[in-house]
Amino acid sequence: MLTSLLPGLRDLRTPLATGYIWLISACLALRGHLPHNGALGDIATQLHHLSKYVGKPTTLAGLSFLGYVLGATLEISCLAAYRGANRALVVLRRKRRVPWTTLAAKNDLRAFAIDASDTQPVVSFDGKQMQLADAVVDVVSGSLEQAAVRLQAKNKELYSEYDRLRSEADFRINVGIAFTAATAILSCTYGAQLAVAVVASALLISRGWRRFVQSNEVLVQALVSKEIDSSAADYLLNLARESAQQRRLMDDEEAATRAKAQRRWRRILPKA
Repeated sequence: MLTSLLPGLRDLRTPLATGYIWLISACLALRGHLPHNGALGDIATQLHHLSKYVGKPTTLAGLSFLGYVLGATLEISCLAAYRGANRALVVLRRKRRVPWTTLAAKNDLRAFAIDASDTQPVVSFDGKQMQLADAVVDVVSGSLEQAAVRLQAKNKELYSEYDRLRSEADFRINVGIAFTAATAILSCTYGAQLAVAVVASALLISRGWRRFVQSNEVLVQALVSKEIDSSAADYLLNLARESAQQRRLMDDEEAATRAKAQRRWRRILPKA
């Protein structure tokens, strides 16, 4: 029973927590600035009377629903943050990229690609010529969602661990972003001293990104242990095998041609 409820609670907590942060920040920032007359003043007065009429529990439930809707609207997934950050780095012409998994997991993936193809050829990927192992790492990083779906179908226990890490990553990153924005807004109203809280937000986002990296490591280990497969990675591996086979055939033909030429010279040279 509890196991079936946990995924739903994980999906609920992130938008609800971020929505509460935005609502509280808005109330503190707009406190004393709303007009007492006019349309906004009338709406605020009517809402205040409605709150008194329905009672505190119903008001809290309504605010929670509003916070959830607001948080769900502004929520950003780890994958979207990862891809957005890398696009920004490309625009800025930076060679360094935001990590999506650990270095050890990438090395395991490279070793898996080399073992599966028995070679290390250069393949064409994304309009570039790349080593097979590096191309497999790139293609897996771009198909993490499909890998998660396959893991859910193949291994529920392993997927539960992945989902827990990814949910914790989403929660920390979204709360950190919301808290950073709220701190910036409130600093304009209550003074720059509140900007110190940005350090705590940065630490929270960093911890969240670590969980994101760990969750992707689960997917990589599931792939290299052949618990799941990747269509894109399999395509590259098959392409590498075909390329290696064609290269071996060309080498065999070249060796046969060279041997034939040597035999011909051996027949000619004694006569000369």
